Amino acid sequence: MNRWGNDKDAFLLLGQALEQRHLDQLSTQLSVIQSVLVNFAHEHEQDIKRNSEFRGKFTRICEVVGVDVLELVLTGTKLDNYHIALSVRIVEISQETRDINGGLLAVKELVSILQSKNVPIAASEHDIETSVAILNQLGRGFEILNINGKKWLRSAGSTISSDQKTIYELCGFMGGYVSYRLLRDNYDWDRARCKTVIDEMILNGLLWLDAQQGETLYWVPSWISRT
Repeated sequence: MNRWGNDKDAFLLLGQALEQRHLDQLSTQLSVIQSVLVNFAHEHEQDIKRNSEFRGKFTRICEVVGVDVLELVLTGTKLDNYHIALSVRIVEISQETRDINGGLLAVKELVSILQSKNVPIAASEHDIETSVAILNQLGRGFEILNINGKKWLRSAGSTISSDQKTIYELCGFMGGYVSYRLLRDNYDWDRARCKTVIDEMILNGLLWLDAQQGETLYWVPSWISRT
């Protein structure tokens, strides 16, 4: 009976994770559409301002996807095409890598991915932050986090708790991995706390398990890709 109860809980957690992932993918796709609308609005800024019929049709399209790009245009907010295009790429890459990193991507890795695309984009960390600010004008929930002096992009729909951030900080010191022993020795965490946080991070793709060594290690996915 206990085993069935444990299995049932595991299946429930898996179902919830898959449902959340589906919702996150839809949210990411919506972000792409919204970013494209922002780009379109600025390319056709004068037409939108002068042609009331065109402005009305465009307004209805914007309302369907829940974004007020007209406010950006009509109030004179300036967004350059480069950073708008970059924001679209950021959303696309966030979606492509979510299954690998759980929605937490090192900004340096993001810069590298942008440069390796078929149509490469040269971008600095400052460019990334500017484009994320554009995304957040659309209310999409992207965020730049600072962990151990390094910048990470948290994409829309993903969350990171203070305990998870602590694990990422320790991983930064250790070269990409963490273990129960390291958490106990450095932070005096008991086994239950370690297991709760690490299991959730594995479920969300924030850590990968490595049981090949004598001691079980848990790796940040982006570190594994460098080795």
